[in-house]
Amino acid sequence: SNSLIVFTSVLGSSLLTIPFIYQKLGWIMGMFIHIHSIISICITINYYIEGCFYTKAKSYKDLGRKLMGNKMGILLEISLLIAYYGCMTSYIIISSGSIVNFVKTYFQLTWNPLFVKSILAICIILPLTMIKSLKQLSTISSVAGLVIIIFIISIIVYFSTFVGQGSLCTFVENGVQQQILFQLQSAPNQSTPTQMLFFFMYVPSLHGNYAVHAIIPRFLTELVGPYALKKRLLKIAVYSALITASLGFLLVGFMGATMFGVNGRQNVFNAFSLCKWLYMDIISLGYAFVVIINYPLALYPVKASLVETFHDSIETKHGYRKSIIINMVFVTLTLLLAMFLDQIVSIFGLFSSISGFFTYFLVPIYCYIILQQLKMQQAKLDEIEVKDLMLIDNTATAVMALIAPIESVRKMSMLIFGQKELKIEHPEANRHRMLSLVKAQSNVQFKFQDENGVELNATVSRIDPKAQLQINEVQRKNSLLNVIEHAVQELDDEEQVSDSSEKFIKEDAEQKVEVELDMKKLFVESALHRKVVGIAIIIVYAAICVVGVAMNAIDVALAFR
Repeated sequence: SNSLIVFTSVLGSSLLTIPFIYQKLGWIMGMFIHIHSIISICITINYYIEGCFYTKAKSYKDLGRKLMGNKMGILLEISLLIAYYGCMTSYIIISSGSIVNFVKTYFQLTWNPLFVKSILAICIILPLTMIKSLKQLSTISSVAGLVIIIFIISIIVYFSTFVGQGSLCTFVENGVQQQILFQLQSAPNQSTPTQMLFFFMYVPSLHGNYAVHAIIPRFLTELVGPYALKKRLLKIAVYSALITASLGFLLVGFMGATMFGVNGRQNVFNAFSLCKWLYMDIISLGYAFVVIINYPLALYPVKASLVETFHDSIETKHGYRKSIIINMVFVTLTLLLAMFLDQIVSIFGLFSSISGFFTYFLVPIYCYIILQQLKMQQAKLDEIEVKDLMLIDNTATAVMALIAPIESVRKMSMLIFGQKELKIEHPEANRHRMLSLVKAQSNVQFKFQDENGVELNATVSRIDPKAQLQINEVQRKNSLLNVIEHAVQELDDEEQVSDSSEKFIKEDAEQKVEVELDMKKLFVESALHRKVVGIAIIIVYAAICVVGVAMNAIDVALAFR
């Protein structure tokens, strides 16, 4: 379930923009920038998870505050707000566009896009943001993940089916019949410096496609189990989702850009709408559902961090009330921007470039620089173990139920988690029961006629009276033993749970002790080669983000003209 949440968070609206980026950059530069982003994010996310683990950060802001001071914490929170503001604005644009195109194509109705955006934001998205826990969204995320997988498979099928023909479909525009031809240039038709500017322009936005940083501290908080185990489970979930999402990005980017060629759009569903295929229009509606679900997923860590700014928790009543106000403000602001701007690639690029330097590059790379010293200061976190009963996520229960008969699940859980099973046996009673039934029972056959004179045979089992008394006595003893065993088992279970719960609470309390870090010592005593490499990488990405801001700002300005 955790992988699905990360998967749907990554492959949301950003998946629809990838074909346009490939078409603009060409397949060589597009593949290169994508592989670069995948490798970069897989390396940096490991150091980021380690940083969250050893600082016990509750949010991205908390991580920045503990490692680099209060000002960095505030700066990170502002950066996240900017990044998620642009991302969630695109959710409203994509979902409303799918609905408007579907109604126009099949019902010949022209709905006002501004009206549709308002209804979606106020009547659907806003209530979804009121959900308090990420766990309540995991079931919905599984459905959203299924829609994304169907979309990726559909792209592969369409590409394989029509690539031999050289054209995807025909459409009529301004009274002229045109064809969508398979075409993808290897490089853009600009000078080399311009090509490099395009490359730098999309580096932050492609990193933003894998922006799961804000949700990771919340996972470390909400996952149940020993603290060291949480880190391992989280890494498995994150890397599984990132690798799967990367494959989806590459396939959709290359195949989508090749299929549409010069007819590509910033939203690939807008390009598919030219063909007027019912199947893809239905998938478009399903994807609208996906991005609507992604809105509360994206907003959750942001509002949790904002609530903590007011020295409260989102789990409390007062904190939840504050989160409602944050929900209303965020939905209103994203709706306002969505009403005036429809270019989702430009939105992604601009907001990712503004906030991406701090969010995607500076803090994760800084975690790499100080990681060795951080581990030395917080080595005790690796030693915390729960030796008796541990509370486990419901995923483990489901796996156990699948691999064993239901009556064996309890016994298996006792063996795994160290409980002692109380067994009360009465072999003599069991033996007597078997013997008495074999020895004492005999059959007597009767013959008689019914009302119509038909002869019938009947067999009646007869038990010797003495044997019957013996059987009754054994059954009474067994019944009494069952009652005693059941009562003792309940007492034993209560004692086991009580003892282990006390131990778990005690150890959990130890884990909740505030981490004390010496920020200056972390950096000063870090290895020299880590400082040199880390600072050099930070400077390079800072320059890339500056270029990205300038280039994407020009795109947005042109969209308003």
